[in-house]
Amino acid sequence: MVILSKNTKRKVVLDCANVACHFLQNINSLGDGLGAVEAYKYWKNEGHDVKVFVLQRKLRNLRDPDHVMANIETFESEIPQKDRVIIPVSGDDDAYMLSWAMSKNAIIVTNDLFRDHRLKLKGNKLKEFDKWYKNGRCGFIFVDDEFIPNPQFEDKLEIVQGIDSDEPAEKSQSSPTVAAAKKAEEKLNKAEAAEAKKLAKAEKKAEREALAALKAQNPRPKGRAPKGKTWSYEDGEWIEKHPSLRLDDEEVESLSRLKLSQKLQLVKELDQLLKESKNRRNEVNSKVKEEVKLRNSINAQAKEHIIEVKKLKEERNKLNQLVKKSKADRKEIDGELRRTRIEGNPKDIKKVEKKQEESHKKVMSSVKKAQQKHDKMIEISAQVDELRDEGNNAQQSKQRLTEESNEFHKKYLESLYKKFALMDLIESEQASTVKIDLANLLKKRYDYRRDLSKGGINVIDGPIFSELNTTLKEALSEFNSKTGRRKHMADRANVRYIVRSNNRLQISAKEGFFLGFVRENRIQIIETFVNKYKLDSLRLRIHKSKEEREAKKN
Repeated sequence: MVILSKNTKRKVVLDCANVACHFLQNINSLGDGLGAVEAYKYWKNEGHDVKVFVLQRKLRNLRDPDHVMANIETFESEIPQKDRVIIPVSGDDDAYMLSWAMSKNAIIVTNDLFRDHRLKLKGNKLKEFDKWYKNGRCGFIFVDDEFIPNPQFEDKLEIVQGIDSDEPAEKSQSSPTVAAAKKAEEKLNKAEAAEAKKLAKAEKKAEREALAALKAQNPRPKGRAPKGKTWSYEDGEWIEKHPSLRLDDEEVESLSRLKLSQKLQLVKELDQLLKESKNRRNEVNSKVKEEVKLRNSINAQAKEHIIEVKKLKEERNKLNQLVKKSKADRKEIDGELRRTRIEGNPKDIKKVEKKQEESHKKVMSSVKKAQQKHDKMIEISAQVDELRDEGNNAQQSKQRLTEESNEFHKKYLESLYKKFALMDLIESEQASTVKIDLANLLKKRYDYRRDLSKGGINVIDGPIFSELNTTLKEALSEFNSKTGRRKHMADRANVRYIVRSNNRLQISAKEGFFLGFVRENRIQIIETFVNKYKLDSLRLRIHKSKEEREAKKN
């Protein structure tokens, strides 16, 4: 099998996010679709099959429609749909690109060095990645909007063409041309990394300048922000900090038109969605923690190296001062030697010459030590630069995963609010056919003397409290202590029960964690009460205790 051939028209993958963000006219971090169009046309004209991998949020952003890539219309009209590969919001574009490119022996056009991806690989996967990377990643630049790929990429293909996989590995590795190619590749990678860093710096500067201009145009009013709002420098007004996910009146009205059986089925489906969204969110949050841990570890290493560089710099400077002093001493000895030679005393001349030789050795020794310190300092500084790049990659990965986690959390909340609205509708619908009344049942059973019309049955202890609390613990039996040594959460949460006519039950508590469990298991709680007391329905309300609400106000 021939590794590569000059005439081989390999498939090409465009890293749209990277290409768009490096386009000359791009002024923000979202990128410009014209860059991807220019790169696509270049490779198609060269006869390659080209696929453009692009994140969905670069094209469509429901939360913020303006927060997308520039010139999307041109991007979609110039690049056929069959060649546009859309990566979902929750997807990792690097992972998809690399997986496809490696399986097809394709070239990825990007200035991304994929360091964060490589750090995650081990064993054979790492070997496969390194093998592909040598001839699989092509850098680029834009000059006056014209796309220009790395000119050494084609040369590199020509150098390795004709090397057959059946040729002994040692022979091919020892070839001078291959060694030269490796050296050229290392030099190229460094140049590309420096260029990418320079471009990133320019992009950040442009972002800062654009924001400063907006702040000058639409300055934020003095004083506190209205509750739940933040100032938009683009619009010049207060906007919602977090868009409400609660259902509006039209959505509730739409749900109310469903049949009871449909409502109950929808609640079951929402329960499954809640479980899936919660699990996915927690999985991504675990990855976020791993990236934070990796970033902090890399930053700690960089910090240690920086301290070492400073120490070496101080030692080098001291040695340079010593060199300077030693040279001055040697100069004096040189003058003394000239005068001694004029005097012509052989014994004195020999003595001063020995003195001069020792002084010269001292100078050279100090110079050598200073140079060693300097070389070591440069070496460690280069390591610091690499660690900083790795730290930045880890931070970017963390931010990407955080966005993914937020999306899952948003889905979780949307499903939760929809479920709450459905439960209220179901309880309201079932309440119209009440036959057995829980408040009257408990009043008769325990000879409760107070008038039910004045607040119903309101208990925090006593026999009615014990019965209601026992029923609640039956509904939440899965949370019983496994060892039996710890009280049930219902016995530790300072619970208050209020039972009103028409089977209305209110559960209040000081402990927020407990109310959370009650909300998540409200269907199970309602079913337990309905089955135990043979009720047709039960309307359940969950509230924080009055004392807790007043404490928060204060």
